[in-house]
Amino acid sequence: MQMDTVGILVCYNGNWVKKDNIESYEGGEAKGIIVSRNVTFSELVERIYKIMDAEPTKYSVTLKYSVPVSASVSKQIRVEDNDDVQYFLKYNTDVMASKVTPLVASLKNIEGHGIEGCNGIVSVESSNAPATFVVERRNVAISHNETENGGNGFNWSDWVEEVHFESGENIVADFNQPSNEEEPYSAPILHPHEDSGAEPSTVQCRQVQSEPPRQSSSSEMHTIRVDSKHGESVEYIGYGGGLSCINWEANLKVGRVYPNKIALLKTISLAAIRGHFRFRTVQSGKRRFCVRCWQVPCPWKLRAYKVGLHEFKVVKYDPLHECDLRFVSSHHPQATAELVSDCVKWRFQDARSIYTAADIKTDVKKKFGVSISYSTAWRSRELAFKTMRGSAEESYSLLPSYCYELERTNPGTLTYIETDAADHFLYFFMSIGACIRGFKSSMRPVIAVDATHLKCKYKGVLFVATAFDGNRNIYPVAFGIGDLETDAAWEWFLRKLHCAIGDCSNLVVISDRNVSIQHGLRRVFPGASHGICFYHLKGNMKASFHLKQRDPILGYFIRAAKSYRLAEFNRHFSMINNERVRNYLLRAGFRSGHGPTVMDDAIM
Repeated sequence: MQMDTVGILVCYNGNWVKKDNIESYEGGEAKGIIVSRNVTFSELVERIYKIMDAEPTKYSVTLKYSVPVSASVSKQIRVEDNDDVQYFLKYNTDVMASKVTPLVASLKNIEGHGIEGCNGIVSVESSNAPATFVVERRNVAISHNETENGGNGFNWSDWVEEVHFESGENIVADFNQPSNEEEPYSAPILHPHEDSGAEPSTVQCRQVQSEPPRQSSSSEMHTIRVDSKHGESVEYIGYGGGLSCINWEANLKVGRVYPNKIALLKTISLAAIRGHFRFRTVQSGKRRFCVRCWQVPCPWKLRAYKVGLHEFKVVKYDPLHECDLRFVSSHHPQATAELVSDCVKWRFQDARSIYTAADIKTDVKKKFGVSISYSTAWRSRELAFKTMRGSAEESYSLLPSYCYELERTNPGTLTYIETDAADHFLYFFMSIGACIRGFKSSMRPVIAVDATHLKCKYKGVLFVATAFDGNRNIYPVAFGIGDLETDAAWEWFLRKLHCAIGDCSNLVVISDRNVSIQHGLRRVFPGASHGICFYHLKGNMKASFHLKQRDPILGYFIRAAKSYRLAEFNRHFSMINNERVRNYLLRAGFRSGHGPTVMDDAIM
């Protein structure tokens, strides 16, 4: 389903320059805005007038954007009506999904004189060709002050990451400052600044020496580094065909040592995904490892040798790319389950986190611009889960040690593990000593038992026995694990529960009237009363007698079930004038061995 809002990068106060059939936009300012997908031409122009602080009565606005028609030719397209606006939005969101195509706005006064001047300038100096800004969609964050959610809760700053232009920030290119930086590094994520009331800082740029980026149609390239007010840096490459982030070249350089070949391969794969290129393995042996770009004759290649017991050292690296990005599929072959799991495993540090395979697919698409299959996302989730929390088999093998520590540190604790003939796990029971003592000394002899299905690798069910304390809060008594809600499983759990609490006079056991629970209670707690819980009994009544939510019978039943005095219970119960419902409730009470006079204790 498509989003109701889209983002547009508006550039203005600059100049169009044409060189070698490539039209680029030099200098000026840029603002990111969020508009409705159904925005009209007049609405868009009105927004641009506000951005440029111009009067519609004094100036006319012209909107253009550049489209590459071939590898060496680009054309300008004017936006003059609603159809042009819709085509621009579709081109920007669907056709060029991996990049933002800026919308360039220029002003002319009514007399025809051009309007010039800007508040903040981004300039990249060149002796031959000016640089243009083609901003990676996944690497630009829009200021909160220039966004509109459109009522659907879409947060643009959550969707795009890593480079954040604060509202009111000036970006200045300064190529006079010397720099000792010779190696590119990963661009840190610059999170949107919180509204602290502080004045926005000026982002300075300085020229650095860096590895070349992906080859464009123009041979003129320029590197600038943007330093934010947080002390973080992001390197960029500017050239005649655009400006792109090179954080994907972060950890690859001659002389760097990796702990093993797998670590080196993962680093190269991550660089390939972020750089939108593919590579092939030329040689992979015990002592040598060599890869190169899959497009011939692209010179990109890397060679590494084994220097220790497991370590690999990069001895030759040519970072220059001359391949065409148009031939790279969005389904990147280097986006393997192992690599994706390394990127998302931190999500599983918290045991309460819910991070599905569908979430992984979405995040990989947003962060890296590549698509992975659901099976790859699922396998990466399983690998990440295993890395952070261990395997299910290891957890089951630790159960005896866990039980031993429970009994050692909590006196009176009871734990049992049941296995089958092949020594495979079958049942588990646990009751903490403090809970047992608290139930025997301070709780009413009423226990509710239930089971819920487990969604782990080996499934099964979780058995629970709880009571109510004096404040009507749930008090845990015992827990168990079994394969299914069978007669054998429930009887085993109830027998271990009997070992924990012993024989209790006037014991009442409440459940959902599962048949296996009834069979187990007859064998283990023959003298206990068995009642059905209030919630399940009400649901059964509504389904069996087709009662509506506001039916008076349900109201009388609820009041009777919550009565604490016998006279009050009899008064409410006598108001139920439906004979079939009355008989149903009487049978429910007598099936536990008691009449309706004790239903206030048995029904909860």
